[in-house]
Amino acid sequence: FRCTDPERHPRVAHRMSTIPIVPLDVPSAVDALELVEHLGDRCRFYKVGSELFTAAGPGIIRELRARSCDVFLDLKFHDIPNTAAGGVRNAAALGAKLVTVHATGGRKMMEAAVAAAGPDCGVLAVTVLTSMTGAEIGESWGRPTGLDVAAEVMRLAELANASGVHGI
Repeated sequence: FRCTDPERHPRVAHRMSTIPIVPLDVPSAVDALELVEHLGDRCRFYKVGSELFTAAGPGIIRELRARSCDVFLDLKFHDIPNTAAGGVRNAAALGAKLVTVHATGGRKMMEAAVAAAGPDCGVLAVTVLTSMTGAEIGESWGRPTGLDVAAEVMRLAELANASGVHGI
């Protein structure tokens, strides 16, 4: 996590700058909670992604919060602004401290997500999935083959920063 503007988001920047986040990339709540139990006080911040969230539902967030753990909900919201905002608002209400959105959702979507997150939930923007090559990105986005991935990442990061997200 890197806050794009510590003055604009001092609480998020201060709180998030040195805390390790362990991914709960497991297929069930049982597996996730076993890992949390094993780590104990050595980690108090966990990432919940789409695999675990779709298997365990919002209850996994509630269970982690009940154990005094912070949650990074990595669902990469990407929808019309109102719908993305609703998802982010609900994630924040569950107690998520960080959520992700796709920068390709555009400025209005990212601004809506930031507004919906409220003061206690940070919004991180995903620029380009690390698994995608320039050719795959170009094909998906109707752009020329041989797309410069680094340039596209920077373009989207600048858009995300201008939209007020808390990190890239």
